[in-house]
Amino acid sequence: MTMSLPFPRRILPTARRAIGARRRGRDRGASAVEFALVSPLLFTLLFGAIDYGLYFADALTVEQSVADAARDATLSVGQTAANWQGTGSCPVLSLPGLNLGGTNDLAKVACQLSDTVQPIGGGVVVVKAEVVKPDGTPTATWAPPNRLRVCALTQHSAVLPFVPMPDGGTIGSKTEMPIQPGTTVTLLLNPVAQDAGLVGGDWTWC
Repeated sequence: MTMSLPFPRRILPTARRAIGARRRGRDRGASAVEFALVSPLLFTLLFGAIDYGLYFADALTVEQSVADAARDATLSVGQTAANWQGTGSCPVLSLPGLNLGGTNDLAKVACQLSDTVQPIGGGVVVVKAEVVKPDGTPTATWAPPNRLRVCALTQHSAVLPFVPMPDGGTIGSKTEMPIQPGTTVTLLLNPVAQDAGLVGGDWTWC
């Protein structure tokens, strides 16, 4: 005759708790490993989305500012001279080919625009302003049907250096506005530009 020893009632719950604790420990370890594997991709996507949002915000800011500056300039010419805002004292370059005794009033457009536009990325904005004929060739005469062409260029720096930006982060915008009739005196304006090399670009596209 065999006798069965009674199984202690407190041993079974203790064993179950020990097994559950070991399983939870393994689950936590697996979760930590999974997070370590996924987090680089997650943070890259997150900061990439932020970078592209800032890039497009800067692009819209520059585009709108260029359009506003060109429109304000074409509407701000008095009867005898230009009365655009700004001093024209910022560093500008005199473009070759149109030295016809003209003024540098277009420097006011370039300086005012470059001084007032503040990209979110904190980049420098350089500006080019010139008068062109209807076919796009430069001229020194401020009179209809010529047009005012204003271009701006800046460089957006990504938060993460390995996030690819369109055109390497270079933002350019060009606007042409028709010169309004009614100016009794023909203004001769030398085209001016700021150094595009400051933002790693050039003015060949403008």
